[in-house]
Amino acid sequence: MIPYHDVIDTADRRWTSFLLERFDADYLLEDELDNLIRALHAVSDPRSFSKLEAVVTDATRPTKIRETAGMAIRGLAVPAETLRRWWQEGDCVLRRHALHSMNALVCPDIVLQVAANATHVLQADALQIMDSTFNLPEHQAIKIAALSNSDAAVRAAAACMLICGEPVAAEGSLIEATYDHEPEVVAAAVYTLDCYHTLPVIQRLHQLTKHYDDNVRQEAQESYEWVRENLQIHLQDHDRVAEHIRRWLEPVWKILAFTDEELTPPDFNGEFPGPPDPPDRDDAIPVADLLDMLGDPDTSPKVLRDRLQWNDWQRYRTAERRRLRSVLLTHPDPLVRNQAADAFSAWQEGILLRDLALDQNAGVRHAAIMQMQHLPAMPRIADFIWECLHLHRGLGISDSLILDVLTHHADPAAAVRYLSAIAADCNSREAVRLAAVIRLGSLRAANEVSQLSSILLEPARCVAHHNG
Repeated sequence: MIPYHDVIDTADRRWTSFLLERFDADYLLEDELDNLIRALHAVSDPRSFSKLEAVVTDATRPTKIRETAGMAIRGLAVPAETLRRWWQEGDCVLRRHALHSMNALVCPDIVLQVAANATHVLQADALQIMDSTFNLPEHQAIKIAALSNSDAAVRAAAACMLICGEPVAAEGSLIEATYDHEPEVVAAAVYTLDCYHTLPVIQRLHQLTKHYDDNVRQEAQESYEWVRENLQIHLQDHDRVAEHIRRWLEPVWKILAFTDEELTPPDFNGEFPGPPDPPDRDDAIPVADLLDMLGDPDTSPKVLRDRLQWNDWQRYRTAERRRLRSVLLTHPDPLVRNQAADAFSAWQEGILLRDLALDQNAGVRHAAIMQMQHLPAMPRIADFIWECLHLHRGLGISDSLILDVLTHHADPAAAVRYLSAIAADCNSREAVRLAAVIRLGSLRAANEVSQLSSILLEPARCVAHHNG
């Protein structure tokens, strides 16, 4: 008997082979299938890929077993050519699994084709994949169109995904979706509308707090309170902006019902709490011990995370760094490659961070881009970021972060040139264009900003998500 709770708690990879053997059992109860997925996710063992792939691709196995293997393998990177083969040659189970393994960088054409097909059996699945990395205007148009699909599951999926990038064009359709006869669709639209801080949305959310369906009513209350709290913060500032917002809110002022106490700025006694100090770094793990730990496939991901997170990478000498570079860069476990970004930053290895920024794993890419901020200015890093923006639409990294890295590494003249080109590109995401304009202002590029005034005449399509 596998001690599932212990395996999940410790992420003990010594149990990986036993977990995989359960897929060959004659019968598995629903509870064990759930525990099996949780345990395989906990250990996140790269060695499990071959077995799980064999199960999910075996059409002779029970559908539930194949779907369980698919959910377990979903977090592991699968080469694009493999996904395309599964999509082209597989049955419905394998095609659904392949689709859920795709994203904006891996086989996006298939995702978009299915998401735009109102009669496709997997349209809802494709829409669920279209997260914040699918935020070009044409992507948002697909999501908005799906709000009118005859299938409630498709409408609900589209409503949930319109939270990413917050396209202005979706507001009317989302409000209309709150009148849907299916509570599932209404709840999804309400959940998304907490990003749309407009007068019609405030009015509609307030109405929905009295909806007959418990789930819709709860979602409406939470969304309404979120919008109200955000407005309250702006109204507490005694300045012209607060006055403007107060006048703008006049039609819904009675609905919001702010008290005098709520509009009083909080008293911080002139002091604002700063972020907590990070724990002190441990001494560097001896190279031999580190290589042993990285070379042992049974090492728990929790142990790897705890040991590597606070390892003092700067203490390693040049010869030791040479021994570690390739091991960290090519390690099969994305958790190790994620922590490698910290090491390469400490060693000022811009080229290695650039390699990590092209990793198949989104978390590794994000860690690499994050650490690029801590390198001294390197124009070649700026050129790389520009190429990523131009060819890959940002590698799935937040617009603010990737433009911060671009601005940091480019010389001022090049930064202004890059940012101006991004801001002027009407075919690009409006969120990244907005981020570029903000940074042009920080660089005091008044002439370049004034040349962008024609943007004000363009129809609004998207604005930045409220969480940045």
